[in-house]
Amino acid sequence: MQPLRIMTLDLRAPLAEEGIVSYGLDPERAGTPEPAAPGYLDPARRTSPATISAGKYLFAQTKGDLEETTLAEMGIELQKEGLWRALSLDPTLFIRVLTEDEGVVTQLMRPIRA
Repeated sequence: MQPLRIMTLDLRAPLAEEGIVSYGLDPERAGTPEPAAPGYLDPARRTSPATISAGKYLFAQTKGDLEETTLAEMGIELQKEGLWRALSLDPTLFIRVLTEDEGVVTQLMRPIRA
């Protein structure tokens, strides 16, 4: 997995498009610094297509259309960064796959609670 650039994102309008899925994370695992990758993205808690509401998010992006194991690892890295920054994150992970000039890009977002 290549290094992630993690930042906050203030989304001014909702995103509702193909290629967005959401996972409701187990609330207990979603607040720990070292959750196990297996089972982190529970298919039973997946919603597709999903809409990303306007609001503040912890955001990461990388090139490529990634496998579920790598997505779980990225989600955990995003979670660790949120804990390190002392952010209160909602136990939902949005994954958005889109095509840009350079090719396929995968974005992960966790809502920041107000």
